[in-house]
Amino acid sequence: MMLKKVISVCLLALMMTSCASQPPEVLTNENLILKLPFPGENWPTHPSGRSGPSETVWRKGKNEQKESIRVAISLSRVTYPHAVRSVTDSYLKQHCEKFTSVINDDQKENGYYSLTWSVTCERKNFYSYSIHKVTTGNDSTYMTEKTWYGEPTEEDLKVWHEFMASVFVCDTRKTEHPCPEGYVRVNQ
Repeated sequence: MMLKKVISVCLLALMMTSCASQPPEVLTNENLILKLPFPGENWPTHPSGRSGPSETVWRKGKNEQKESIRVAISLSRVTYPHAVRSVTDSYLKQHCEKFTSVINDDQKENGYYSLTWSVTCERKNFYSYSIHKVTTGNDSTYMTEKTWYGEPTEEDLKVWHEFMASVFVCDTRKTEHPCPEGYVRVNQ
């Protein structure tokens, strides 16, 4: 019995040592590439919430200064990013008295179809502005969304449109979808 405890403790110590000394996991297969830290100040270093296993949300600020970033990965692949826009806009429109949706960018990025659009939603005592980006990969559909609950500044819009333009999908298995060197997987 004592030998069993010693072996268990030794195995536990060995596992802890090997886990602590493992290098960061390099990118494999299909990946969503986000440059961190996020633009601006005071973003939490860890997500503020999770709506499911494949959706992560970061939040900061209060009232009219409230902002959020949402990243969602759907394991069901959509072949056409405009279909995601249509469903998203249809849902959002139900909650707004005044609603606008404008396409900002519609192209192939790194060999994948990608669509970026902006949405405003207004109702009594409420205003939001959001930038949405969806990329349809071979394995999944990738969505990134930045929302201001209040009116963003022109500088904020410029910075976050540039950030969204830097978001892309890559795949280590395919030369037509190359991944950048030096990136590692972030596990939260």
